[in-house]
Amino acid sequence: MRSVTERQQQVYHHFLSSNFLIPRALFKRLGFNQNLVGYGHEDTLFGLALRRNKTDIRHIDNPVTHLGLDRAEAYMPKVEESVNNLLQIVQEGYSGEDFRLWRAYQKLQKA
Repeated sequence: MRSVTERQQQVYHHFLSSNFLIPRALFKRLGFNQNLVGYGHEDTLFGLALRRNKTDIRHIDNPVTHLGLDRAEAYMPKVEESVNNLLQIVQEGYSGEDFRLWRAYQKLQKA
């Protein structure tokens, strides 16, 4: 977990939808992308929408408690859903450069 100071240096990059507060009108205007299915990247796209709208973000020291990690058998299908969502996002015209996984994929394609 990154500290508040670290997260505040790149406010949009470290946005997570698991713990945030936002005015209702702004959330209704931006919302989550309803085209994505399953696990992955809804919060990334929402963070990008906040960045595009130059929304002020303040990170606070308010950690979320995680009840446990998925076993590999449960997590790997989520990873596959996430990759499929990323592919859909790029196909919809978003820049893949905003996604570390996409940048890694591009590097591997050049190797």
